[in-house]
Amino acid sequence: MADYKGKVVTITGAASGLGKGMAARFGEKGARLSLADLDAENLGRLEAELKGKKVEVMTTVLDVRDGEAVDQFAERTFAAFGGVDYCINNAGVHSMGTIWRIPAAEWKKVFEINVMGIVNGIRAFIPRMMAQDRECFIINTASNAGLQVNTGIAPYAMSKHAAVSVTESLAVELQAVNSKIKAYVFCPGLVPTGLSYNSEKIKDQCDPYFETESYKKLYAYGARLLEKGMPMDLAMDRFFAGLEADDFYIRTHDSEEEEVSYRVRMVLERKRPAPIAK
Repeated sequence: MADYKGKVVTITGAASGLGKGMAARFGEKGARLSLADLDAENLGRLEAELKGKKVEVMTTVLDVRDGEAVDQFAERTFAAFGGVDYCINNAGVHSMGTIWRIPAAEWKKVFEINVMGIVNGIRAFIPRMMAQDRECFIINTASNAGLQVNTGIAPYAMSKHAAVSVTESLAVELQAVNSKIKAYVFCPGLVPTGLSYNSEKIKDQCDPYFETESYKKLYAYGARLLEKGMPMDLAMDRFFAGLEADDFYIRTHDSEEEEVSYRVRMVLERKRPAPIAK
């Protein structure tokens, strides 16, 4: 088992869901935390909870779409802790609907947060982590949706496939320069998180699309699926097990292996995409 005591961990999207689960577990293991989220209220609550458990923690209210702000977050973290051992680009939002009906602004928002948020984190932290000249780790949160064929969540799925791809490229490029940084991509399945709630908070509520019955029905269905997902404690067990096993693709759900292999077979056999038959 890895020793996390005294290690410095940065997590974006830390105020709820998987980010909060990671922060709590790293804190339990004795890590020092630099946490960021756009949700100042819940971030403050988490900071108080962690400090109540004697965890060393610093928080930053942050919009990961703002590259300059992410760079300042990295600078502040390095100044406060003297280095970073684990950089986790976790901030993300969900999106549902039919591709040709989803507003353009929704596509842009999802891409900027779920993809450029990761890119901004890479650009801000990797050069500083390289300068440390020691083993350290960067973990980008994608989703099992980034490994399989999906319907009804095209903006989210697009962004998560991109998150997987950019992390694959990062891993290869780090190896090419003999970097001591190791990259991983976290691809969880359904876990009860604040993803739908957070997505609603920053949605353009003025767009009539979000008032349609078809959207409301699909959103409610998606929220129910998340509620019935894997318990957070088990998801964190799987996360740390994958990290410590040096699994590049860190996954939570063995039950979704079939969907992933199904997509790969379609690619290799050049077949038209289709969701797996249940």
